[in-house]
Amino acid sequence: MRVRQRSASFAVGVAVLAVVAALSAGCRTGTHASGQVDAGRENTAPDVVSSQLVCRLLGGNAGAKAATITGADGAQSVRIGGTAYWFFGDTVRLGPDGRHDVVQASVAMSKDFDGSNCVDLTFKASLGVAQPLFSHGAETTAWPDGILPLADGSIDFYMVRAIRTSPFAWYVGSVGLGRVAANSLDGSRVVDTIWDERSGFGSRVTGARSPVRLGDNVIVYLHTDAGNDYAAKASLAQISEAAAYTYWDGAGWSPSAAKAAPMWSEPANGFPADNGISVIHDGTSGKWLAIYNDHLASIDVRTADDPWGPWSAPKQWLDCRPLVGDEYPYCYSAEPHPELSANGSTLYLTFSGQQPYDVSLVELKLSSALKLSR
Repeated sequence: MRVRQRSASFAVGVAVLAVVAALSAGCRTGTHASGQVDAGRENTAPDVVSSQLVCRLLGGNAGAKAATITGADGAQSVRIGGTAYWFFGDTVRLGPDGRHDVVQASVAMSKDFDGSNCVDLTFKASLGVAQPLFSHGAETTAWPDGILPLADGSIDFYMVRAIRTSPFAWYVGSVGLGRVAANSLDGSRVVDTIWDERSGFGSRVTGARSPVRLGDNVIVYLHTDAGNDYAAKASLAQISEAAAYTYWDGAGWSPSAAKAAPMWSEPANGFPADNGISVIHDGTSGKWLAIYNDHLASIDVRTADDPWGPWSAPKQWLDCRPLVGDEYPYCYSAEPHPELSANGSTLYLTFSGQQPYDVSLVELKLSSALKLSR
């Protein structure tokens, strides 16, 4: 699940709907097979010594203001050479006569790699008005999920397509793939559907996060409406083909999605266990870290020897609820941005929220240094 704001005119209604959806999804969490967790496995992630909110990436950003942007969610980034590319979901911009419009997905570039004083962003825009990352299709809205830089400088992104059935009801129709040309902010669709409700997981696939390269293969983490996360693998040359993917079943890679084993299971507490995970490698310890928003309340981390697990028990890094408004005290889409710090003992993370509808950049001081890479 990803919490989103459709437009300023029904911000409150959609936020309330998001909480209702969260409650519904949370009640289903943990209904699948037990996850790949080794209860005795040490969590090697460092502790957080201190934390602070640095800024809101949209509301307090000169680049966003220059493109008339007032809010967005998402915020994944990737560095290619001397440029970082930042990808956002539903983006609110000012329209004629003070109206608020929604761009289904926005994108920015930056040459600022110092997260201590926020991030300078230059958004894709025309005549000073933010423009979408890619063209609108046969969906209500769509956004970039997992981001994968390629050797030629282009970027692939997994694309989530949402369908609205009423002013306050929607579902994810499919997850496909898009591409951004090298040295460009122009995205295009490669394929609309790789996964949908018929993919065999017993629940609708709602996201594909955090693709990582392992040789000629890509591993990507699928999230489902039932609240589970799964590891999927395909060759880099075939990542747009549904039939090319296999799924980790706890012992090996199976072509059957029905045999896929969840990364782990979380007890239900009324909110979703997470809305997708971000997996990244730590060169210092040799471990993989899975970072996620636990029950829309905190940023937690687990560690493993392999990117498919088995995973350690979680460690809480940050309670993000005090950093958002009391009316909607939840946070989602946690994402690390290691390119923003030259010091491995300092890590910058983002998460999204509804009040304000924005992306928060936080600074974590760690008890030991990390060396993160995908």
